Amino acid sequence: MIDLELIRDETQRVKVVDSERRRGRCTTVGGVVKSELVDTVLAEDNLWKECLQKINALRTERNSITKTIKEKMKGMKAADADKDAITAEVDALKARVLSIKDDIAKLDVDTTEHLRLRDVALNKIGNILLAPPSDLYDSKDYDLHDLSYRHTNGEEQIRVGADEPAEWGKAPETPLNHVQLMTKADMINCDDGVKVAGARGYYLKGAGARLNQALINYAMDFLENREHEVMDKTKDAEGNVTFTPTGKMANSAYEVTQTPFFMKGDMMAKCAQLEQFEEELYKVVAGTRSTASKDPDLAGDRFLIATSEQPLCAMHADKIITAKEMPIRLCGYSTCFRMEAGRHGENMAGIFRIHQFEKVEQFVIAHPEDAEVEFTRMVAAARDFYQSLDIPFRVVQIASDDINNAAAIKNDLEAYFPEAGEYRELVSVSNCTDYQSRGLNTRMAHKGKDYVHMLNGTMTATERTMCCLVENYQRGNGIVVPKKLRPYMGGRVFIPFKK
Repeated sequence: MIDLELIRDETQRVKVVDSERRRGRCTTVGGVVKSELVDTVLAEDNLWKECLQKINALRTERNSITKTIKEKMKGMKAADADKDAITAEVDALKARVLSIKDDIAKLDVDTTEHLRLRDVALNKIGNILLAPPSDLYDSKDYDLHDLSYRHTNGEEQIRVGADEPAEWGKAPETPLNHVQLMTKADMINCDDGVKVAGARGYYLKGAGARLNQALINYAMDFLENREHEVMDKTKDAEGNVTFTPTGKMANSAYEVTQTPFFMKGDMMAKCAQLEQFEEELYKVVAGTRSTASKDPDLAGDRFLIATSEQPLCAMHADKIITAKEMPIRLCGYSTCFRMEAGRHGENMAGIFRIHQFEKVEQFVIAHPEDAEVEFTRMVAAARDFYQSLDIPFRVVQIASDDINNAAAIKNDLEAYFPEAGEYRELVSVSNCTDYQSRGLNTRMAHKGKDYVHMLNGTMTATERTMCCLVENYQRGNGIVVPKKLRPYMGGRVFIPFKK
């Protein structure tokens, strides 16, 4: 979530509203840009504070009355005391105390409800966008901004190496799609996958299973051995940070981390957006209710992860991280599970959009001053990985109104699919600044309340990457194995068609 103080402060609130405007969530009334979510947060926050003030005032009154009652009870001991009058006064005061108790109870209910409504609205407000304001990012008709980094070897076409064996056959003039290619090479079995697992179920078999594992292992090795250019960081008198390349290289190795495949409901709630629970996440049911009630280890909701980013975030919940520990670079590996609700009919065939897949993920925790350069390095890592696989791709900056709430800026890498003649997303890299860490209470180790910045990015969702590879490496008689993957497939260089 964003910092509540950004909405409470009038100057900062303008920035929040402008960010929401760029996300396409505002209306203009009388020339004034209005955000219903921001207005709701502000109104409910004020009502919440008013309730607290009333409760505090009532408690002060109650304490004062209690003190008065004690004094009057002491006065009852005096020889000349009018005990009947004092008793009447004490009874009236006690009645007021009971009335105050009821008033506080009612205000407690109101306070809880205003707090709930405030936080519900607050959690729906997106991160403050880092992309520069421009009509380009507000237009529904222009949803991608090409960052002018392309790897196409001059043109978008199927790769053909020099001196390829004749038995491989020529690259077809009319390319086949990944479903046709993998079926001919006997790499997948979708019919039995659907029979066993339901819609979008599949089996990987033979070269398909091996190619999938090759991608996983190559991606992990790629990140584990990663280097980056050292940057000199300087800060001017106003606190502005600049980075200057030094020309020197340094190790920026990612620690390979295999994550749990499911998470407790309360931890998932700190990492996932509300719409993810409704459209993306699978809920795990632990046997029967009677079984769960007998075993406390099975109590509570659990959800299958949609990405290793979620358990990697949660791993750092309620932790304090020192500046020396950052950046923390993790190479997350997991099987991922997504319902893909609302995407019926969208790239349904084969294994491009499926409910279960493997993914290798970049995850970085950075000092706020270093997050921007870490984001650049993560995009570069994805770019270099796909360039090493020698497939056509482009890097695009995602439009403001198409960025998820957690991200302040997002770049996608889209690879070329020859059969469709179009680019499709393989990678998303996001700088989430302190949006996730605030909800997770992952802070920096100093006296202030600053939170670390969290960044995430796909390295490869392997089944989807395989779709792209087989289309770009197809030949008349089979599929060429990309050079970088051959050591991970026992030296195999070609996957022949069997059908």
